[in-house]
Amino acid sequence: LTPDDFTVKTNISEVNAATLLLGLESQHKISVPRAPTKDEMSLRAYTARCRLNRLRRAACRLFTSEKMVKAIKKLEIEIEARRLVVRKDRHLWKDVGERQKVLNWLLSYNPLWLRIGLETIFGELLSLEDNSDVMGLAVFILNRLLWNPDIAAEYRHPTVPHLYRDGHEEALSKFTLKKLLLLVCFLDYAKISKLIDHDPCLFCKDAEFKTSKDILLAFSRDFLSGEGDLSRHLSLLGLPVNHIQTPFDEFDFAVTNLAVDLQCGVRLVRIMELLTRDWNLSKKLRIPAISRLQKMHNVDIVLQILRSQGIQLNDEHGNTILSKDIVDRHREKTLALLWKIAFAFQVDISINLDQLKEEIDFLKHTQSMKKTMSARPCHSDAIINKKKDKRNSGSFEQYSESIKLLMEWVNAVCAFYNKKVENFTVSFSDGRVLCYLIHHYHPYYVPFDAICQRTTQTVECTQTGSVVLNSSSESDGSSLDLSFKAFDRVENTSELYKELLENEKKNFQLVRSAVRDLGGIPAMINHSDMSNTIPDEKVVITYLSFLCARLLDLCKEARAARLIQTTWRKYKLKTDLKRHQERDKAARIIQSAVINFLSKQRLKKEINAAVTIQKYWRRLLAQRKLLMLKKEKLEKVQNESALVIQRYWRRYSTRKQFLKLKYYSVILQSRIRMIIAVTSYKQYLWAAVTIQRHWRAYLRRKHDQQRYKMLKSSCLIIQSMFRRWKQRKMQLQIKAAITLQRAFREWHIRKRAKEEKSAVVIQSWY
Repeated sequence: LTPDDFTVKTNISEVNAATLLLGLESQHKISVPRAPTKDEMSLRAYTARCRLNRLRRAACRLFTSEKMVKAIKKLEIEIEARRLVVRKDRHLWKDVGERQKVLNWLLSYNPLWLRIGLETIFGELLSLEDNSDVMGLAVFILNRLLWNPDIAAEYRHPTVPHLYRDGHEEALSKFTLKKLLLLVCFLDYAKISKLIDHDPCLFCKDAEFKTSKDILLAFSRDFLSGEGDLSRHLSLLGLPVNHIQTPFDEFDFAVTNLAVDLQCGVRLVRIMELLTRDWNLSKKLRIPAISRLQKMHNVDIVLQILRSQGIQLNDEHGNTILSKDIVDRHREKTLALLWKIAFAFQVDISINLDQLKEEIDFLKHTQSMKKTMSARPCHSDAIINKKKDKRNSGSFEQYSESIKLLMEWVNAVCAFYNKKVENFTVSFSDGRVLCYLIHHYHPYYVPFDAICQRTTQTVECTQTGSVVLNSSSESDGSSLDLSFKAFDRVENTSELYKELLENEKKNFQLVRSAVRDLGGIPAMINHSDMSNTIPDEKVVITYLSFLCARLLDLCKEARAARLIQTTWRKYKLKTDLKRHQERDKAARIIQSAVINFLSKQRLKKEINAAVTIQKYWRRLLAQRKLLMLKKEKLEKVQNESALVIQRYWRRYSTRKQFLKLKYYSVILQSRIRMIIAVTSYKQYLWAAVTIQRHWRAYLRRKHDQQRYKMLKSSCLIIQSMFRRWKQRKMQLQIKAAITLQRAFREWHIRKRAKEEKSAVVIQSWY
């Protein structure tokens, strides 16, 4: 009736304020953090932290509600206006006895409630070892509630240590008064609002105070000036305190003996309160249930609620479960009643049907994509599987929708392992299905190689001593390759049967160790109750509901972690690619510089070789030139004589050529003038014809333009009417498309917001 994650000590722990102030007991807060243990690193501890974080967020929402905000503002105004003021003769930061008194009052609260209240009021997380770390809470109260380092730093003397200016005591008194009143009022409001699901006691069982009003009256009597009933004053400000811790709240609801602890009916009514969220049921109880009639009255309350839910109160033999059977400690009927309650409420409460449907659709889609990519299943196999699904679906008509979805989820997961689950009994007797379920979501807890595939479900030992395959619970596409030759070395059937039972025991040991690491799943199954027998259907269904709820709860964080890892890998790949590109660019720059240097050296060597060759070549040319000059001098004399002869001959030939050219030029000019005259006449003739043609064309064009204008006006009228109709039709289509896009974007934004919110929460704790 109380979750393990929030189990705390319900008795007061004595804490000495003087030793804490002197630092004698501060050794439990070591500055060097401890290395995390295996339990702290497990998923169980992670889930406990997640539940505590959800509780913190709910407390923050309650603290920042409109009602609380208005009341807090009024309280601050009252304190600043000195209508609520601490007596001048009370020194909360100097008098160790007064600090011890306030500390004892606050430690009267349940440590879990006190931790949530302090974290909400101060807006910070307390680094405690666990929810029962009273010493850590006491240190925080002394150092942060009854003392404020910021106020001390503001009023500290500049030179003298531990000396403060005027106004320090008044500011510290206002701060302590405001925080203390807010803490008491908020815890009372949170308790009345049932902030914690299992609703533990607000005060410790052996505490001096059992109501918030008593604490306020004691504080007002000892510390406030001119204040009578402080609770009445706070109720006028909008901070009423009404909670009273009754003996029923302190009742020990833990069950150690089913026959003895349930016969009074008080614990059964408490169970129904938690399951139905009807908190008025406890008011109908008769406490203490001493007489038989009082006990039967209490049990009748539970039976009436179950009958109103439409539950048939019959045991396995058809006998009616009566209140006297529970009071008389009838074991079978008591267990039958508990199973009725579990079947009626536990499965529906532990499993979120919408989340389970989404998970089933996701698994089926993933399986179909896997089959499509592998392209292994054929059409005939699909038809056979559909026939089997139709045949097996009829056997679950007697169950509720949640149990049907639970079986569908099991089959959706086992489809990845080619396993077909047909019922909640024999199919789970070898432990493979449970191993498959855990391996699919957390393969590092149950490695696939560690799962024993050779069990009594897959192998049959006949009387003749031969070994054959048992495919009664397997699908047609089973991936288990068991042949006759694999078992020829087994001496006899009994040894093989022992080996198969041992394999089943190993499977259940894997499940037990994995569940222990996952946490949140009760140890309801044992190897002896499951293997080599027909398991109890009720036990299997209840265990599956816990396992399904736990796996789906951890699935969100796992998928969010995968998304973060994928995003980080993409970012890392991008940065690595950018770094590689920068290195490649730098290497290319270095290579180009080296290549330029080597090319310059090579060019320098080539230039020196070319200069040497040119030097020898020029000397050879100079020698040849000297010989040529000698020959030219001889030829010069010969050329001068030849030039005189050539000059006279050219003058004669030039004159003769000029006269001939003059004759032909005159003939050519006469011909050209005749051609120009003929061309001019043709141009005039062409111009006249062109003008006439253009004039006739102008007259024709004018007639055609008038006709065209008439046709154009008609066409424009027709086009305007058609465009108006087409535009109206297009507007209607655009309007419909906009409506569809708006709806899709809103859905997409909501979905994206949920994913970002999950990612932000995980990143904040990662």
